[in-house]
Amino acid sequence: MITKNFDSSKTIATRKSIFKYLFSIIFAFALSSSLFGKPISVPFELHNSHIYVKTQVNGKGIYYFLFDSGAGTSGSTIDASVAETLNLPIKGHINVGMIGGSKTIAYTEDVKFSFDSLMFDEKKVAFLPLKEQEKEEGHQIDGLFGYSLIKNYVIEVDYPKRIITFYNSEEYKKPKNAKIIRLLNINENKVPVIQGEILTASKKKLNFTLTIDTGYDGNFLLSRKFVEENNLQADVISAEAVSPGAGLGGKTSLRKGKVQSLRLGNIKHKNPDTVFAFDEEGQFAGKYGYIGGKFLKKYKLVLNYKENYLLLL
Repeated sequence: MITKNFDSSKTIATRKSIFKYLFSIIFAFALSSSLFGKPISVPFELHNSHIYVKTQVNGKGIYYFLFDSGAGTSGSTIDASVAETLNLPIKGHINVGMIGGSKTIAYTEDVKFSFDSLMFDEKKVAFLPLKEQEKEEGHQIDGLFGYSLIKNYVIEVDYPKRIITFYNSEEYKKPKNAKIIRLLNINENKVPVIQGEILTASKKKLNFTLTIDTGYDGNFLLSRKFVEENNLQADVISAEAVSPGAGLGGKTSLRKGKVQSLRLGNIKHKNPDTVFAFDEEGQFAGKYGYIGGKFLKKYKLVLNYKENYLLLL
């Protein structure tokens, strides 16, 4: 999500879903990580098109953290009840904007995370009630990783094989003939934002910006301002209302349907399942689009923030 607010949303369409969080305040979070000469590959669980990585926190337990490229956070997030169990001290509070409202949340400092042989330290970690989502998600949710982890590596998410691989940026070799998709201002957006193109039912071409968001379980979503400014509700192949959804801050209003086609770089999808958002506030009230796990799980996704590109292989 292109925003400077700490946003949180749980996208609800035709399947179970989860939220993502974007921090509004740069705490001067700094992540230090273990350096290595060869890639580290870590298995993950794919549930409802979400990526879960088994993680230790301060050397304790096995916790399930969501890998969320749409979380433009300067730090990671942990469930508040898990933080209490681990006796993580509260170091401060911050007010956050979410779908439908806002909340004040706590944060802690200096937490060590590890999965397999990859270890890294977070200077600040926010507490959020993530476990409120477990019943609907049908999976344990203990925390999430976003920008502060992704920015340090070239990360390859092999959805078909359920493997995520971390490369030193200096060591990664792009596959021959792979077509890169340029990221737009990654240092400011802190999420992978790219240019896309849709073809409407009347064959009108519309260019727009969208986020590649592994924390969104759906296929393809267009936010309210973009939908309204281009009168898409009257220029789609089909559209129907879905049951109201909810983020941690309140309800969200969505419709589902199809556009004629969607193009991302050299990849073109005909008649993709599309969600049209009509929220009055929050991240789905903007002008942008989202590509989620339901779309991405057909591919191997490579995120290279230092070289400012992604790949869909």
